[in-house]
Amino acid sequence: MTVVILTRILLAAVFGTACGGWNVMPPFGAPDHQPVHAPERGSVAALPQPAAPPAPPSPPQTVLPTALDAEHQKLLDDLKAKNGKDFDQSYDQAQLKGHRDAVALFEAYAKGGDDAELKGWAGQTLPISRSI
Repeated sequence: MTVVILTRILLAAVFGTACGGWNVMPPFGAPDHQPVHAPERGSVAALPQPAAPPAPPSPPQTVLPTALDAEHQKLLDDLKAKNGKDFDQSYDQAQLKGHRDAVALFEAYAKGGDDAELKGWAGQTLPISRSI
């Protein structure tokens, strides 16, 4: 019996006719077979569209220097004029001074910086910088 019912349903679906008195499917072109995108049924364009995500904030514009400041240009010029042991001693002294200046900058920012995340990072980095 089940095979007969399924056969009738299949025939009705394929041919759009009633089989043995069963009108399972309306004929093609009947109102129930209109395309979903027909104007009377609405359209996809009429569906509410999701709002566009907000634009990310613009990063701060940082202007990078194109040349050394006067202090560092003088240091570079002095190093270029030296050779051998004189160069080695001057270079070592410049590196030591640069390191001390960097530690001082980190200390100042860790105490009074205006960016909380950067301030925390400076504070975490200080023990390493001081140990070198």
